Amino acid sequence: AVNGPAACVISGDELKVAEVAARFERTKKLSVSHAFHSARMAPMLDEFRQVVQQLTFHEPRIPVVSNGSTEHIGDPEHWVSHVRDTVRFADTLQIMEAGVVLELGPDGTLSSLAEHGIPARPDVMKALGQLHLAGVEIDWQAVLPDARPTELPTYPWQHRRFWLEPAPVGGAAADPDEERFWDAVEREDLDDLAETMQLNGERREVAPALPVISAWRRERRRRAALDDLRMHETWEPRPAQPDRGDPPSGTVLVIVPPGVEAEVGTAMEVAPGTTRADLAARLAGTEADLVLSLLGELGGREAVLATAVLVQALGDAAVRAPLWCLTRGTADPAFGDDPGQTALAGLGRSVALEHPDRWGGLVDVPVGEVPWAEVLAAISADDDEDQLAVTPTGTRVRRIVPAGPVDADAWTPRGTVLVTGGTGALGRHVARWAADRGAEHLVLASRSGAEADGVDDLVADLEARGAAATVTSCDLTDRDAVAALLPSLPGDLTAVVHAAGAPQLARLEETTAEEFTQVLAAKVDGAEHLDALLHDTPLDAFVLFSSIAATWGSGGQAAYAAANAWLDGLARARRGRGLAATAVAWGAWSGGGMAGSDEGADHLRRQGLDLMDPEVAVGALGGLPDEGPVVAVAAVRWSRFLPAFTTARPAPLFAAFAEPEVVEEDGAGDDRAATWTAGLLELAPDDRAREALEVVRREASSVAGLSGPRAVDPDVGFFAAGFDSLTVVELRDRLRAVTGVTLATTVVFDHPTPTELAAHLLDEVLATVPPPAPEPAPGGPLAELDRLERSLDDAAEITAEERAAVVDRLEDLLGRWRTPTGDDGGDALADASAEDMFSLIEQEFGKS
Repeated sequence: AVNGPAACVISGDELKVAEVAARFERTKKLSVSHAFHSARMAPMLDEFRQVVQQLTFHEPRIPVVSNGSTEHIGDPEHWVSHVRDTVRFADTLQIMEAGVVLELGPDGTLSSLAEHGIPARPDVMKALGQLHLAGVEIDWQAVLPDARPTELPTYPWQHRRFWLEPAPVGGAAADPDEERFWDAVEREDLDDLAETMQLNGERREVAPALPVISAWRRERRRRAALDDLRMHETWEPRPAQPDRGDPPSGTVLVIVPPGVEAEVGTAMEVAPGTTRADLAARLAGTEADLVLSLLGELGGREAVLATAVLVQALGDAAVRAPLWCLTRGTADPAFGDDPGQTALAGLGRSVALEHPDRWGGLVDVPVGEVPWAEVLAAISADDDEDQLAVTPTGTRVRRIVPAGPVDADAWTPRGTVLVTGGTGALGRHVARWAADRGAEHLVLASRSGAEADGVDDLVADLEARGAAATVTSCDLTDRDAVAALLPSLPGDLTAVVHAAGAPQLARLEETTAEEFTQVLAAKVDGAEHLDALLHDTPLDAFVLFSSIAATWGSGGQAAYAAANAWLDGLARARRGRGLAATAVAWGAWSGGGMAGSDEGADHLRRQGLDLMDPEVAVGALGGLPDEGPVVAVAAVRWSRFLPAFTTARPAPLFAAFAEPEVVEEDGAGDDRAATWTAGLLELAPDDRAREALEVVRREASSVAGLSGPRAVDPDVGFFAAGFDSLTVVELRDRLRAVTGVTLATTVVFDHPTPTELAAHLLDEVLATVPPPAPEPAPGGPLAELDRLERSLDDAAEITAEERAAVVDRLEDLLGRWRTPTGDDGGDALADASAEDMFSLIEQEFGKS
């Protein structure tokens, strides 16, 4: 068949066809029962001719072009030769000279070969709609005889929706029969379904459709669940732009690499390779109000490593000034070709969680001259934004937002697919998914290779799913090993899934430069080698397994976050070069993966990060061609995650997921707090302090699961005692419930021991109590005012004119007493004697 300039089908003897196919760069073997349109069909032509000759042919009412000809359509021989001869679909398209092709059939195979093809759709109305958009006149009256045309408005569109929306179902009670129906469908339980639908004779008619409906239902639920997991990064204009603010009035220390000049502040040059100890010694005694690092200008891994050492050295030197790090192009859709910039950003996001008191933020600028004035104004603004981009159109802020739906079938694996880390938990899930979707050969590469546990069972499973499987040992960090692996792959390599890597759990301050480098290499080296060695190989997909640690940071995983963020940058760089690439920042998977032990999984759940079902999560790979270069896939319970994440510092990054603050109604909680506050105020000052400490220790022991308040040392820090970000949030909420005091999310960081927290709590309670009114001195001015007030209250009825005169006199008096008398002796009210006040009142009001 000649279907198009780059689409031909070779049919005939298998060996000869294989010889011809070997001359082409890319081929695909079709799954057909016979070698149609070849000499192999000759034995059946006579019998087929007898069948066709019994048919009655009529002149077509709609012009028909069959295999490049409009003639002989009614001749049986035309159809007999059609079975044997070459299909000339390309010639047919040229004869038709059609601007639009509509295919009526089970799929869109043929129309996809046409320039303006419209594939078949299950919904005829959608197909007609696309024809209409393509300029084809549709007889809508025939299609919709009862419809009435409506004139469109003549004014410009206002971009406001007026379409009717489906009625909300949240408030309506669930229909138990409907729930039972779908439950039976998903279980393919025909008996339960028949009982639910009260079927009798129709049971036989429903039975064949049940598996189809069940599969549809499961797929719909799977795709809906997958859409709930997907997120991506966006950069938005800074909301409610605060005052630009003056540049920092104190000392700005600018850390620069050799050859880079700073136009602001006091510069300190730091060369690549400077050790932590040497840099800390240089920083000791530094008095700075802000530290701005330009070490990102080093580029690549040097930028990341130098910044990590800077963070460590600032802590060692007890420099408490906030650190801001400058990056290049991470907010630019065009990006560039330096993944070190995104890696530096990933490092910074984790430092923000480990050292919230010392971290300022990230500020991205375009490639070129640094706009110093705009940078300083951006980081000086009075808000909580800590991931900024200074662009020609203004300051933008980074946000994580839900991703829109994509075609889950956009990528269908074919040919040979290489999976690095293929014998690991995630690699195995990927291999099974690819085998189910049509991959013909899977190559699973890992350090352990065939020595990995359960490899034989894995290979047998993949072969049962219809794919050949090869397991090989390869150190992906060794470029020579990767270079030797790629030419040995069977068949045509069409996709790479880089799932190799090693987890890390250590705070940055406890990580040596060598350890940091090792974590970076374990994740990055293999991806870099694959990118370089396959730069001229056309691929359907180049998938890099990243982590949400890179997307929003992870305390105790700074190096790991930087390594994964490097992969995000590599995907963006490849896209910029016109190559296939997507980095998937995964959350935690169940059934293995980076979550590790049950204890680790439980910790993640307590933080609001649920484990994803691998069958659902791996489905995200199918939609990658429709994604941007980076997509995050994670199961997050935001109501749990956000309070824990924002314990130490706010995170406007997640503004799209923040729930509106709920104002609680007065109730038992308010009564409990009021009772406690009233009891506290009845105590003597020393007893109040003891009571405040007692309530802090009592609630802390409940949160930590200790035996009682005495188990909480009042002078040991909460974090030293084993509290984490989640238990700190729980403690804050319990104290708020008991005392009624609204406490900041950072209260435990600001007051890190029970004694300090109790003192702060007591101050907050006392600040809400109004001071008692002073007792008037006997015979003093206040007593005279009391006398005047009683006199006026007891006065007989007066006329409106008299009342107005009294009011005027009182207001005049009040104005004079509010104004200091200056040279006449200061504040008259403060200096007036009782006799003076009495005389004044008598003079003003004529009373005594």
